[in-house]
Amino acid sequence: MSGEFFDCADHALMAFQIWRRMGRNNESTGAAWRRMMESDCPTQDVMALVAFHVFYGMGNE
Repeated sequence: MSGEFFDCADHALMAFQIWRRMGRNNESTGAAWRRMMESDCPTQDVMALVAFHVFYGMGNE
């Protein structure tokens, strides 16, 4: 274990990368997230992380 803190921006980036890998399909993204993270996180919450990454990135340009 690295001991590094995995913050909201890190989660959002990971969700965004999964979304891109899944062909920008929301349902596939949610399913992939749940498999990878072994969680029951609703697709809407995963997509909120994707949106956070997009809008957070827009503010840092």
